[in-house]
Amino acid sequence: MVRRVRKGLELRQLKEVRQTLVREIFAYLGTNGKGTATEIAKAIKRSRTKVALALHRDERFIQFPKKGRDVPFGILVPTKQEGESGSD
Repeated sequence: MVRRVRKGLELRQLKEVRQTLVREIFAYLGTNGKGTATEIAKAIKRSRTKVALALHRDERFIQFPKKGRDVPFGILVPTKQEGESGSD
């Protein structure tokens, strides 16, 4: 499937737009702890659909159990694996 590029935007610019969206989502979640796609989209003034896609596609975001129809997300914080030491 071929995706059309918006008039006037190059692929590099589209990638930058996506990266900016992810940074905005990280900033929101870093401040608020967790939030739904709808809450995040309203706060950062972006499309809920694009926010939801970014949350589902990026493995650095974690999905918490649903509360009714709401699906909260947060930032995945990696933990040390067994046998790893903090002194490198």
